[in-house]
Amino acid sequence: MFVWAAIMAAGNTVYNLIAADPALSIHNNIFFTLALGVLMLCVLAGSGPLPLRIRGVVFLVLFASIFAEGGIVVLPFMLITYLCRDRILLRNLLYLALGALLFVMTFVPYPTLSETLTMLAINSEFMFPLVIPFLAMYDGTRGPKTAFSKYFFYAFYPLHLWIIGLITLLVR
Repeated sequence: MFVWAAIMAAGNTVYNLIAADPALSIHNNIFFTLALGVLMLCVLAGSGPLPLRIRGVVFLVLFASIFAEGGIVVLPFMLITYLCRDRILLRNLLYLALGALLFVMTFVPYPTLSETLTMLAINSEFMFPLVIPFLAMYDGTRGPKTAFSKYFFYAFYPLHLWIIGLITLLVR
């Protein structure tokens, strides 16, 4: 994951140099967030004193919340999913609680209802519990285990952002 995060960071840097416009810059790098999440789970499941491992998890969640795309949602989501993998009801309740906490943290009333709803649509992390019905539909079967199916999405995610960015530059 960290390798793909580095690849995407390098590609973003090249694109941002080409774009030369801060309004069109790309800083997304979900691979970095996912790499931190996997590291967090490794720290938690690793050996050593539990209090030290918990401090490591808290540090990684805080670090990702500040420096990683979607870290304030993705790492707690990964942690809840891992810890409650055999307790679906508890997992869903914790997802809802995290969603409510994120709503409280992001809600700001604006002068009009329209402005308030627009900002809630932009700052929509609190709506992540909408994933629950989709998780309920998962039957546990794995998809194909080919090199194409594995690497296609690793390549597609950054490529589609860069292509959309380049198209934006061309039509501007």
